[in-house]
Amino acid sequence: MPDVTLAGEVKDWLTSVGIVIGGGWAVWRFGHAEWLRHEAERIPSLEGSSSTPEICGFGDDRVAVSLRWNWRNAGTKPLHVDDDSSFVEIYRLAGEIGNFVDPRQQEETLTPLKVGVHHPLRGYGFYVLEPNTNSSLLTVSILPVDEAFIARHVLYAKREEHPTGDEWPYSWERWQVFRTDAPSRIETDTRT
Repeated sequence: MPDVTLAGEVKDWLTSVGIVIGGGWAVWRFGHAEWLRHEAERIPSLEGSSSTPEICGFGDDRVAVSLRWNWRNAGTKPLHVDDDSSFVEIYRLAGEIGNFVDPRQQEETLTPLKVGVHHPLRGYGFYVLEPNTNSSLLTVSILPVDEAFIARHVLYAKREEHPTGDEWPYSWERWQVFRTDAPSRIETDTRT
């Protein structure tokens, strides 16, 4: 005949409760981790870099500058780019040594130095970066020779395709500082 004691009953009951609580905790942890993973996959992930500007003499006082940004969709879902809102801004650099330049914070100060704005994707209707693919976006601008500039490239995701839960869209930006020194002419040696 089994020995039924109060201590044995409490031990059996606590073991059963422990198994149920442990199982519930494991299910919750797994479900929560999967939910977090699923939510993280919804957030677009874009990596960007810029290339060295190509400068081509266009006249005595002007050059054509090719600015190229490379974007890579590091996420697991396609990224739908807002072709109307994405832009490139170019500002002439001026100021004293030690001053900082930030077009996001100094809009009023830098507006007189803005050379131009270009929407390189406007008119496409749609522009999609598939997962693990690279895209190269090019902007060519005619600028004065022997000056320094900062270019700001901003890409926005379409809010309809990538909702943030608020009024702001996902965005990524890269800056590039460059000079428009004209390419030097190669002198040939005509001595015989």
